Amino acid sequence: MTALGADDRWRRFHPLSTLMRGGLVLFGVLAWVVGTLTDDVVGSASAGEWDLVRGHLGPAVGALALVLLGAIGVGSIGWLTSAYRVGSAELELRTGILTRTVRRVPYDRVQSVDLVRPVLARLIGLVELRVESAGGADSHVSLAYLSRRDADALRAEILARAGDEVPPPTPGARPDGREDDGLERDVLNRAPAARVLASELLDPWSLLVVAGGALALGSAAAGRPEALPALVPLVVGVGPAKVRAFLHRCGFSARRGPGWVRTSSGLTDTRTATVPLHRVQAVGVVQHALWRPAGWWRVEANVAGTVARDDEGIAASMLAPVASGAEARRTIAAVLDAETAGAVDGLLAGVAARTVATPRRARWLAPITWRTRGAVLTRSAVVVRTGRWRRTVAVVPYARIQSLAVTDGPVGRRLRLATVQVATTSGPVACRIPDIDTGDAARLERALSTRAADARDAMRLRRGRRRGELDPMTSHTEGTGAVPAEETNAITDRLGFRLGQVVQEYGWDDDVDEGLREQIEDVVGEPLEDEDYTGAVDAAILWWRDGDGDLTDALVDVLGTLDEAGAVTLLTPRSGTDGEVDPSEIEDAAKTSGLRVSSTIKAGAEWTATRLVAPKR
Repeated sequence: MTALGADDRWRRFHPLSTLMRGGLVLFGVLAWVVGTLTDDVVGSASAGEWDLVRGHLGPAVGALALVLLGAIGVGSIGWLTSAYRVGSAELELRTGILTRTVRRVPYDRVQSVDLVRPVLARLIGLVELRVESAGGADSHVSLAYLSRRDADALRAEILARAGDEVPPPTPGARPDGREDDGLERDVLNRAPAARVLASELLDPWSLLVVAGGALALGSAAAGRPEALPALVPLVVGVGPAKVRAFLHRCGFSARRGPGWVRTSSGLTDTRTATVPLHRVQAVGVVQHALWRPAGWWRVEANVAGTVARDDEGIAASMLAPVASGAEARRTIAAVLDAETAGAVDGLLAGVAARTVATPRRARWLAPITWRTRGAVLTRSAVVVRTGRWRRTVAVVPYARIQSLAVTDGPVGRRLRLATVQVATTSGPVACRIPDIDTGDAARLERALSTRAADARDAMRLRRGRRRGELDPMTSHTEGTGAVPAEETNAITDRLGFRLGQVVQEYGWDDDVDEGLREQIEDVVGEPLEDEDYTGAVDAAILWWRDGDGDLTDALVDVLGTLDEAGAVTLLTPRSGTDGEVDPSEIEDAAKTSGLRVSSTIKAGAEWTATRLVAPKR
């Protein structure tokens, strides 16, 4: 492989990728041949009929040879028709034999660059490089397969071009002969196989299976075998999940870098995931009662741009599957500021002074846990502790709060109690402060709302300064008709944009308001997706001028990836300017495409924003 960044030529994958592409076919046929012929060959050999043995083996060897050649041929065709290119502005992947497909990921949309090593790839020293962009199940480009050295170099190159934090040091040789990534000193936690296995066994569901099995076997020994079928649902439901969790978490380690945490895990298939700290929306620390004697904790996070239910999202959300107290504190300190990490430690130890707590009159609702509930407000985040059997501490930075809700039920109203729900992006961490005084709940909701708004304003100010804006209160396009930042904040609020949303953009051209675009990106915390994005999105913006085509068709295309509850922001030139769109045309197009006009507002000196939503049912 030539030096990365030296040119924009198309590059092929490692030649041994042909074995990975055709290997599964070969293994499948091999298993079938072995299964079919074993009985005949063994039977003939035991009877001394060696002519029959040779008669079976000859065709089998010939069939395997043909399958091997076919697998190599299929793999070779795939290898010859696949290539990638590290361009100046984007990464490109070209695949396909009859139908050619080219996938592109702009560097400014890159969320992470991860290494995945399936078991067969590990045997021949290959690595899959997976480049993730924001949100959706199809938001990644997979480069399969590269050598480990080329994959490490390419990852560093992509991160550097994406403008991420400083790339990790170049791998080298350690004195003991093992590979060194230069980050050994920054190890946050490790999970040896024995600890992972013990933690999975010391789980309530695992103990339920053991107890159910003991009861069923005891009943069978006592002459009542009809109890055995009752064990099947437990084993089938819990067993595979526990095996999969062990295989995924075995050998887990987390390392800290400048602006990111990198995790590695897996016994058969290994995965290396990079979690940028700016994408962490919430942090949770969990301890089961059965883990308490060993002092084990689990640390997890809600990460923007991941789907918590798929393998990638689960890998990105796990910061420590089972860690000692010291490892958990070190991991928390790497993700949070010192004050917030100290508050977490204090709540875990039960000695922190809580800003709000469950009053004594609520003890009837939670007789075991009411003393341990409470929340602490630090300068940067809200920290909440709940549970006694399952101790949980949830942390949500103020800037990552999406919404707040205060709820109460019939019993709560009678006892003057309420629950404050703090919403952030989806993930394993949930934050709610249950059963607190109604007056405390109202004051807490106001305090969190104010601090969240202040934190978001401060974050926008820091981003503006990093962009080099002379005046942080105005857009860098001031003087070109762009909207002032304070006015744009009001516009984005009225249009319903929220932190953590995935927003897709259509109709971009040189005349769009870049200041408004950047403010939307600041609010949602992620870059806008382009028209080629195929994953699910929470909202969409469409820049549209008279003469761009059929507006109805454009809206139908926008709805293809939009969530059912999502809204479309239609941006058209102001009345009296070139390209203005008649309001009746907007009404007709919205109605035809199954939408309705919710509101229309001024979006700067040159654009009008019309919010389109699904009709009320």
